[in-house]
Amino acid sequence: MFSKSKDEIDLKQKKSIPSIISSGLVIKGDLVCDGEIQIDGKVEGDITCTTIIIGITGMVKGVVAASNAKIYGELCGKVSSKTVMLGSSAKVIGDVTHESLAIEPGAYIEGHCMRIDNKKESFKDIKIEIKQDKKEDKEK
Repeated sequence: MFSKSKDEIDLKQKKSIPSIISSGLVIKGDLVCDGEIQIDGKVEGDITCTTIIIGITGMVKGVVAASNAKIYGELCGKVSSKTVMLGSSAKVIGDVTHESLAIEPGAYIEGHCMRIDNKKESFKDIKIEIKQDKKEDKEK
């Protein structure tokens, strides 16, 4: 009678608090999250999540795979995301694979931008492709 319905519990689990890597924190290793990650510190490793926000003081060295990516800081590595937004303070050195790309004036990007327009090619396929590229790079 007073218990919460299954739908209410599912909604609360889906709307979780974002994970925050604050400035001054350095993480060496891969991050995997079902929700949102905000990076204001430094991460040396690959990141897989639903939404990533790299703040002005944030630095990432590695491969990023997310549904949504907002970059205001530095990223050195590949990014694969359905939507990518580069703020005016962003500095990206690496390839960007996207369905939608927005670049504010002043943003710096050095690399290739590839739009996913083939309906057969899905976002999950791109994640797998990035992981395979990473394995090949380690073997060399």
